[in-house]
Amino acid sequence: MALVINTNMQSLNAQRNLSKSLMPLQTAMQRLSSGLRINSAKDDAAGLAIAVRMSSQIRGLNQAIRNANDAVSMVQTAEGAIDEMTNALQRIRELAVQSANATNTSLDRGATDKEVQQLIQEMDRIATQTQFNNQTLLDGTLGTKTFQVGASSGQTIALSMSTGLRVTQIGQIAEATAGTAVSAVGIGVGDVTINGSSVGASVAGSANGQAASSAYAKALAINSSGITGVTATAVTGTKVSDTASAGVVLDDAGDSYSLTINTVTVASYTGITNISQTELMDRINLYSNQTGVTATLNGVDMELTAADGRNINLTAAKVDAGAADTIAFAAGTTETRGFIKLSAADNITVTDANNRLGFGASAVIAKDAGTISSVDVTTADNANDTMKRVDSALQVITTMRAELGAILNRFESTNSNLSNVLENITAAHSRIMDADFAAEAANITKSQILQQAGISVLTQANSLPQNVLSLLGGR
Repeated sequence: MALVINTNMQSLNAQRNLSKSLMPLQTAMQRLSSGLRINSAKDDAAGLAIAVRMSSQIRGLNQAIRNANDAVSMVQTAEGAIDEMTNALQRIRELAVQSANATNTSLDRGATDKEVQQLIQEMDRIATQTQFNNQTLLDGTLGTKTFQVGASSGQTIALSMSTGLRVTQIGQIAEATAGTAVSAVGIGVGDVTINGSSVGASVAGSANGQAASSAYAKALAINSSGITGVTATAVTGTKVSDTASAGVVLDDAGDSYSLTINTVTVASYTGITNISQTELMDRINLYSNQTGVTATLNGVDMELTAADGRNINLTAAKVDAGAADTIAFAAGTTETRGFIKLSAADNITVTDANNRLGFGASAVIAKDAGTISSVDVTTADNANDTMKRVDSALQVITTMRAELGAILNRFESTNSNLSNVLENITAAHSRIMDADFAAEAANITKSQILQQAGISVLTQANSLPQNVLSLLGGR
């Protein structure tokens, strides 16, 4: 190899290697001082792009968690207010039950009603003044709210708060009694649907007159079919005496008369008889426990009714040996059937092609205009109406409360999931961006040693051209 002085290749080589060892040293020192593996795009361009997207997701997830917590606070505010409204309704219903009792005078009912009216006013105040961040929650004006519970667009949960709970908005009832008595044929499976749900077959009861065709059996079939929110009540039919002001008057020794109600013979007379209307009524009522039928006087007429809506099957047998006799119920067999009354907190749709219930082939029973705002307990009838309207209001309120409870559980699940995603995304971001101090400490030690060695070698390389002087001096 030629010995030259103008070009020191060994020095140039040492300088190049020294520069190469300086770059890792600078990188390691930068990572150790910042704590980051990527300090600029040149460190890892692809990794930086991924990390930037992850940073956006992490910040979005943190805000989404705060959003979900705010939503929980809003729903809890509404649910707490509804709890107080529920308590008020329960108290109103309790007072209505108390007022419906016959032991109360009109003065007692008036005093009870004062508390009812105060509770109604408080319910309306709660509905109109319960707010969260200046937004009224329970009067129906809030509408549907969409909560952003994710880091990206469209990751939302919607909650409808459109149902108003003011006292002028709840308590309506749909209630009607069929225009005609139930048919003489029982309900078969699929014969009748109410609000789209099929009514099961009617089955005869165990007592006299409770045939499968009776209003009693049909009401029981409806109530046993699990039709949400709909209640059926059997309403008695009324059998009116055929002769006004009459009991049983037989004017000949050969005359006879017997009266059978629901297979039970309640009266039997032979020969000359003179039984007044009141005496015959008392005789019929003597067997009420067996027949289920009660006799009452309505002006000059005697009326037979069955409180549970069972049929009133009446058979009167008469032998007239002489002049015409006077009897309340003429000879022959009759069947008096009851009516069905349906009630619910919402509209009722009845489909009954064979008119088993008496509402016709199809009927819609719409909610009335009455609300909690108009109830009072000043009379027994009003107290009974109050109970029905409170039950309707409670159904609306408990349905809304159930929805709020369900959404609260969902928000809690959302929060849990967001926290889990945040944890994992943060860990992934850390693996890309954060410096490994152990590795960087080893790198800086290595780079420092290489630097020291490079400087030493460069010093020696720079001194090599001086060997030429030895050659010249020796000459």
